Amino acid sequence: MISAPVTTDNSALAASLAHWWALAGVDAAIAEAPHGWLAIDPPTAAPTPSSASRNPVNPGMDSALKAGLVPAPPAIVQEPEHAPAPMPDDMVGFLDWLATDPDQPESGFSRIRILPRVFADAEILVVIDMPTAEDMVAGRLFSGADHGLLSGMLRAVGVDVDKVAMASLLLARPAGGIMEDALASRAAVRLRHFMGLTNARQAIIFGDGTNRALEQMNEEASGTSTRCVNHQGASISAMLLPAPFVLLKHAERKAAAWGQLRQLAARS
Repeated sequence: MISAPVTTDNSALAASLAHWWALAGVDAAIAEAPHGWLAIDPPTAAPTPSSASRNPVNPGMDSALKAGLVPAPPAIVQEPEHAPAPMPDDMVGFLDWLATDPDQPESGFSRIRILPRVFADAEILVVIDMPTAEDMVAGRLFSGADHGLLSGMLRAVGVDVDKVAMASLLLARPAGGIMEDALASRAAVRLRHFMGLTNARQAIIFGDGTNRALEQMNEEASGTSTRCVNHQGASISAMLLPAPFVLLKHAERKAAAWGQLRQLAARS
């Protein structure tokens, strides 16, 4: 580093000091008006109307706006909040509401909605967390390998798979099959309302996601494989089973699920 040479010339030192004070804004020994240099909180002048409206980021913007050289920024309009449509209390109206209401939880990620399959005399309701990728293509629940699994399990306890009602917590499959907690909570309210509209006396609930969502609605948790799901002042007996894809991969868990279904059939 190259340093400046040190001078001992008094006149040069005085000129340098005067130059420094001039750069600092002190260019006279005596001013016309007094200044409170020693005041702790010197008074500040109130902003004038012109200075108060001046743009601190771009001072020339105000002049440009007044001259019409640039358009004024758009006004922020607060969108009025609208209440969600109430859930119909009849099955026909409820299914139509599921199909057409724009505020359904699935509206943000899918235009396809797979509606529940209902029967007037169905005694058993089968519930899963969401449609599979095959279901989204076929447009119906249990359309792939899980159909054969469900059919065999129900046949073993004397139930025809074509005579059970089916529903899913979500009407469509989100990206990656990931169901967020907020989304599941909204869908659980809808599912419990639907369960209250059915005449089913028993339900088979597949998957941990569906189970957790309904537990939150009941404000309780259960470590057993059977429980009651409350809806509209009543309840439905439910059997909790692993998700179909889990049962298809693990024979021991499928055997355990079959044993639980036999218990369900014995109580019916």
